[in-house]
Amino acid sequence: MSKTLMKRSSSRSFNKPSLPNMVLRYVLLILMMIISVGPFLLQLSLSLKSKYEDVYAFPPKFIPEHPTFENYAEVARNIPVFDYTWHSLLVSVAMVVSNVILATMAGYALAAMRFRFRGVILALILSTLMLPGEVTLTSQYLTVRHWVRLTPWWGFSCRLPLLRLTFS
Repeated sequence: MSKTLMKRSSSRSFNKPSLPNMVLRYVLLILMMIISVGPFLLQLSLSLKSKYEDVYAFPPKFIPEHPTFENYAEVARNIPVFDYTWHSLLVSVAMVVSNVILATMAGYALAAMRFRFRGVILALILSTLMLPGEVTLTSQYLTVRHWVRLTPWWGFSCRLPLLRLTFS
């Protein structure tokens, strides 16, 4: 029994990477972090520059000379950002709640109840997983456009849970 344990512990050391391998991994991870986070930091830096600083300077200055939040106040005055945020929050909460309710009812019905064509309905629901989202995009757009004419929030709140129930 102890030989088996020794073999297992020695096999774990096989998976331990060497020092050059670890250095290469961390260099690649740092490079990927710079590539993915760099544009966001540049955008944040540019947004904090004042009106009189050159945004198009080459080479770019990442730290503004006179950082200001006046640009954000200007956007808030001209565009109803907070209204858009509030509406997005309402729509997302409505989508999550309706998705949980519909998915729970569908999952319970398909798992616990025995009824005619249960297998066919399950196969139809699961077959929609094979369709890429782009295939159904036009029909979803037309459906939502019709619903929005009826009531704006109904169209946006029910689009995802009703048309993509299989991902719940």
